[in-house]
Amino acid sequence: MNQMKETDTLFFELIRVAIGTQDRLSCLPSEREWGKLYKMVEKQSLLGVCMAGLQNLGGDADDGFLSIGMNEMQYLTWMGMAATIQMKYDQHRKFIARLAGFYEGEGIGMMLLKGYGLSLCYPCPQLRTPGDVDIFLFNRDGSDAPAWRRGDEAIEREFKVAVRNDCEHHTKFELDGISVENHYDFVNTRIRRSSKRLERTFKALAQDRGKSVEVEGRTVFLPSDRLNSLFLLRHCSGHFASEGISLKNVLDWGMFVCHSDGIDWQWLWGEAERYNMHRFLMSLNAICIEDLGMPADKFVQKHCDSALKARVLGEIMHGPDLVKDASAWLRTKRWWQHRWKHRICYDDSMLSSFIYSVKANVESGLK
Repeated sequence: MNQMKETDTLFFELIRVAIGTQDRLSCLPSEREWGKLYKMVEKQSLLGVCMAGLQNLGGDADDGFLSIGMNEMQYLTWMGMAATIQMKYDQHRKFIARLAGFYEGEGIGMMLLKGYGLSLCYPCPQLRTPGDVDIFLFNRDGSDAPAWRRGDEAIEREFKVAVRNDCEHHTKFELDGISVENHYDFVNTRIRRSSKRLERTFKALAQDRGKSVEVEGRTVFLPSDRLNSLFLLRHCSGHFASEGISLKNVLDWGMFVCHSDGIDWQWLWGEAERYNMHRFLMSLNAICIEDLGMPADKFVQKHCDSALKARVLGEIMHGPDLVKDASAWLRTKRWWQHRWKHRICYDDSMLSSFIYSVKANVESGLK
């Protein structure tokens, strides 16, 4: 086993220790290896999560870092980043409660997508790096007007902030330094024919308000397990096929599965096969079981393609990042080079997707 593979092994072992699927590392990393692990964890957006791993190994600021092979600066750097993540998490939690309370006063219910709801599946929720706040609004007062539009109008009226409506399937605004994506659709229906069919399924599933949790005394709704499983799968596969995903996305999937009330696997596999996501689903599940050490009995596998799973994992770990605001030419070039990913994430043909995408971009430019 070469040094890179050894570091990869320690990387996955550290995640396992962090989430409780392994007790200790197979060997003690050197200071140099800890430096490499830090860069890997940072790239995969798992610095906070893996801080829990350091703590589970016995690392602390009172010379405990020495027992796990770290020097003081390495530990303090890691601890400082984790403290920043925890501070942002606390800010997000208070913000989510404030936003839910505001909508509640307008007769609107707020369902959280991804983000905070998924963090509750982790042993230390506050160490999962927060991002944008994604929401789906619904009327609770019997109004027939679209809840998302009512919500946006109320935000503009009350907080005097601009709400953008130039995104594909959600509006967007920023409040208290936090970006909010208000979804009127769960997926972008303009660039793929299959997404229009899938959106109808999402809207039907959203009628089940799922679960609710109390956040700072406010009621916040979470998707049902059916809606969450299909939405997370499509969201993850869509990003994988375009700009790529991090291992954080895979870990989110696995932690959700392990802490759900019970995934309806027969239904989910049927939907995955209908939309040609079944091989990607197989790869996600295999990574969770084989590399992250999650209990196999929580997952139902219908296919086994070890070569494909290895290719998917290799792309997540070592694939090139797409530069933000990349040109249309660069995006198109990457899209063509990575067409193998399209074939395991969508049932639309490459030609159909290309035509729909061009049409959507032209229409957007004419507005």
